[in-house]
Amino acid sequence: MKKLCLALAAVTIVALSACSSAPPPGSDGSRAAGQKSATGENSLPGSSKATVVKEYFDAYASADPAEMRAAAEHAAKGSDAQKYLTHQANHSEASEATGYDRYVQKAEYRDGTVEVCHEGEDCGEFADLSFDDGKLSSFTVDGKNISDRVILGNGSVVKSHDAAGFEVLSSYQAVDGTLIAVVRFYAYERPISFSYTSTYRKPSGQQVESAESEVPSRVAAESNQDGILVFPNAENGGDLHLKFATDDDEEEVAGDLIVDTAEVPLSTS
Repeated sequence: MKKLCLALAAVTIVALSACSSAPPPGSDGSRAAGQKSATGENSLPGSSKATVVKEYFDAYASADPAEMRAAAEHAAKGSDAQKYLTHQANHSEASEATGYDRYVQKAEYRDGTVEVCHEGEDCGEFADLSFDDGKLSSFTVDGKNISDRVILGNGSVVKSHDAAGFEVLSSYQAVDGTLIAVVRFYAYERPISFSYTSTYRKPSGQQVESAESEVPSRVAAESNQDGILVFPNAENGGDLHLKFATDDDEEEVAGDLIVDTAEVPLSTS
């Protein structure tokens, strides 16, 4: 029987999924087409800003990671808008890696807002656009500001016994309260199997289990793969618990890994 290692990565903690027809878990695109929500009354800003907005949201709607990353580079540096689109690119790549089609949408521009829909349904409204030196810096999604709801990892990889590693690429709390984290799973000298179940401990201490996550079942030696972890009714700032086990004929490796936060240099136990 395989032993399971429990790896804990705490994130000051993720939402565009590449699915077939239904909106991805925790997707912001959850309103029915034509349904009104709080919006601004002003038209889109002047031509240069309008171009910035169109490039940004056309890239978002495309679900193409390369297009999203390129557009994110033109958002205000370090802004919530840049983090949001970077997260969406991470999410799309991870979903494709686990075998899902891109969740392609269409953006329409009107009355100072942007409506993004999938096949005329499952729409999300982006409004209250703000800019920094002419670059998009933030906005609301269905009336909720994205500030403090989107986090990018710091590039650190959390390792356990030099067998497996975990890197939080980004995370986002969607409009419906679902927390989505994009995590990179590493296997080093030996192949690793990963559990489809994971848990998240909220800052309050309450624990929730993952729902509809998309993670690799096995990663070959010297390889890595991105996955998506979905937690209902959870906010940033808690502990992410992941399970893995070595997956070969050699002696199994077991152990614990504890990290305080993905926002500071990581340490292992």
